Amino acid sequence: MTKKIKSLLSIAGSDPMGGAGIQADIRAGNAMGFHVVTGVTAITVQNSKGIFNVTPIETHILKAQLDKILEDCHPDAIKIGMIGNVSNFIEVGNFLSNVHAEIPVVIDPVLSVSADGGPLFTGSSRGEIAILYKKYIFPHSTVATPNNSELKALLNKKRINFEDYKEILKACDINNLIVKGGDQLNKVINDNLITYQGVTTFSHPKVKCKNLHGTGCTYSTLLACYLALGNNMYEAYMSTNKKMMEIINNSCQYNLGTSNNGPLNINKYNI
Repeated sequence: MTKKIKSLLSIAGSDPMGGAGIQADIRAGNAMGFHVVTGVTAITVQNSKGIFNVTPIETHILKAQLDKILEDCHPDAIKIGMIGNVSNFIEVGNFLSNVHAEIPVVIDPVLSVSADGGPLFTGSSRGEIAILYKKYIFPHSTVATPNNSELKALLNKKRINFEDYKEILKACDINNLIVKGGDQLNKVINDNLITYQGVTTFSHPKVKCKNLHGTGCTYSTLLACYLALGNNMYEAYMSTNKKMMEIINNSCQYNLGTSNNGPLNINKYNI
């Protein structure tokens, strides 16, 4: 009797340096034992120094990719990263509205710029992109993984009060959020899981590491895999945080490219 391979569908942009986007999702999914199928939303021009151009894939091509994947493969989880433009947002939202409710859908919201300041969306402001996520994507999703800055943009607020967790979820039109604290300058990082049952905080020291490109992509992909393996949200959240700490701690002592923004060592390079 043959055994079905676990599969993950990544809908995201392409990073030619292999640090983020679909390439990071493939590496993270492979590390979890998943075969990764992909719907490419955009082609980027970038290296370890920054992002220089983003060209969204034409929407009919994105739709065709997703349709043909589903003709041949039924993924166990879906992870969505950069979407690229308004028409692709609408298409991805339509696609998700027809996904079986039992398939976990993890959203890594990408709001306008990358961690190193490059453009990741064409023709819209950060606030407008936030509205697109809440209108087309979040209602069909299991969980989103914004950092603190991205959550502020989603809520259109300058400060976040986690005691108002129910209002935060209602404002985003989603049942679960994981708010990552890596964009903060504190020595101790707090990652917060928000559900309608309350807020759970995972605290860990901030690791000084130059190779962190693709951290958000990797985190959301790992989370999708853990959910697909049958973990509940809390279990998947805890396992993802612990796995990310392991990966980051294995990522600090090598060089790739000429900048201080190398990719994560997801697959344990032979340093």
